[in-house]
Amino acid sequence: LNVLDDLRQYALRVLFRSQFGLEDKDVEEFLQFPLEEINEHMFNAFTDPVKVASGKALLQHSCYADDVERLSAFLDRIIDEQANDPEKRSLITDIIDRSGFRDDPCHVIRQQIKEEIFHVIGAGHETTANSIAWAVHMCAQNPAIQCKLAEEVEEKIGDAESLTTDQVRGMDF
Repeated sequence: LNVLDDLRQYALRVLFRSQFGLEDKDVEEFLQFPLEEINEHMFNAFTDPVKVASGKALLQHSCYADDVERLSAFLDRIIDEQANDPEKRSLITDIIDRSGFRDDPCHVIRQQIKEEIFHVIGAGHETTANSIAWAVHMCAQNPAIQCKLAEEVEEKIGDAESLTTDQVRGMDF
């Protein structure tokens, strides 16, 4: 049982649904990619000044080249779907609007959108998962806090199948 991996998956699901505006089928497809490995490989390729010039070639010859290509195609589809849906509001549509992609859908802008999505994935899910893991660890170290938290959850939420924003905001502890 790797709690941190479970929390990372949870954080990614929340990020993909709430910030990227993805539907469940797209979330599940996104989670099939080895995101951490690709993200780390891309980060290393694009932050090392020696590798920046050959970053694309490095990715093409890496063991993740096929995954990077499939992920790129997946992101192209998501970007196109969201760019063509004037009612859709998400972090991706905000990036699209700021970039001018709707007016000039050139390759360079598309690549910048993908890179920004990768930055959000890298920063967003790691920090969220680690914050949740730290909070769970701290609760586990303090039985009095566990009891108080459990009592409040039981009192305010009871047997509810899911939480609402109002329920969470109504919690004092």
